[in-house]
Amino acid sequence: MSDKLNSINSYFHFPMLELIVNNIKEGVVVTDTGGTIVWVNPSFTTITGYSAEEAIGQNPRILKSDYHDHSFYKNLWDSILTDGFWEQEIWNRRKSGEVYPELLSIYALKDHRSVTRYFVSIFTDLTDVKAKDRQLHNYLYVDPLTGLYNRNYFLKDLKSKVGDALNSTKQVGIFLMDLDRFKLINSTFGYLYGDHILQLVSKRLSSNKKNRNDTLYRLGEDEFALIATLENPLEARRIGRDLIKVMQDHFASDKG
Repeated sequence: MSDKLNSINSYFHFPMLELIVNNIKEGVVVTDTGGTIVWVNPSFTTITGYSAEEAIGQNPRILKSDYHDHSFYKNLWDSILTDGFWEQEIWNRRKSGEVYPELLSIYALKDHRSVTRYFVSIFTDLTDVKAKDRQLHNYLYVDPLTGLYNRNYFLKDLKSKVGDALNSTKQVGIFLMDLDRFKLINSTFGYLYGDHILQLVSKRLSSNKKNRNDTLYRLGEDEFALIATLENPLEARRIGRDLIKVMQDHFASDKG
């Protein structure tokens, strides 16, 4: 192992390069051709939780999340061995057990004879990026009161699902619902009570979905929609009856 470390040092032992690699926010890990970790930078420890002492001598499988199948890793190594490079988003696991997303780039490090000596992996923790993406997605497409998708997402989803149905044997059912006399509820009992009713309705509708691929939306003040994948036209009638029953049962119980 000491010979390998000396060899690695010969690659990285340039003051400017060493300064950069040890101070970038990206994690860097170097493995030999046998798959053993021989060097890591400080950001590797910051991101993964493994110290250099814990990581060196181990296989990178210590970071494996089990989110990816055998074919994923086969394609990864086929690309590295053929092209000398691979890059993609991947899920890995920290020492704490937390699974996290990262952008991983792997390079084959060759000597002057073009023989691969090491593999250098550079990765960026995407946890914060993904969280911001989710926040933006929720801002654009999720109704904050009910947690259902909003009208913007309904229009986007409708186009996508109708397009999918046109290219398959399945059909799409679109169901629109509103609450009778909802304005009267707001004016009589107040907007807070009206919001409470909307939340109850959305929960009742969500809990009565028959197919997990069906999607509910809140289109407006008291307007809801359901897009359902249908096996046959008769299924639309059954779903429609179920939705009416859900709405009627809800208000019958709420009056009491």
